[in-house]
Amino acid sequence: MRSQADGCMVLAAVALLSLAPVASFGAGKARALASDPKTCEPTRITALQVCALMNHGPALAVAREIASGTDSACLRVSAIAAVGQLGDASDVALLERHATSRDTRIRTAAAAALERLRSKTARGAAP
Repeated sequence: MRSQADGCMVLAAVALLSLAPVASFGAGKARALASDPKTCEPTRITALQVCALMNHGPALAVAREIASGTDSACLRVSAIAAVGQLGDASDVALLERHATSRDTRIRTAAAAALERLRSKTARGAAP
């Protein structure tokens, strides 16, 4: 018997695969999945990472909102990573706040995102 988590993992994989054919359509679809609280968590996590990997700037607002929210640590870790990939200097304060979290997962993700963001900012390069 499959659990709900198994079903969500399958959906996440299907969602990821369905995004491959057309990058611009895929990024928008991923952003929509990430922002929908009715979408199962593994799919939202995957969708955030797809947006980050595709450098889909419009997903930054979604990532910031999730990172600042009260969603699960796993979803916030994904959002924090996306902020590190997509964000700019204005996101340093958000990431620094998370870098002092009592949750090791959040703290570690924030430290990595800060390093990425600072490196990107220092280079003056796009993500």
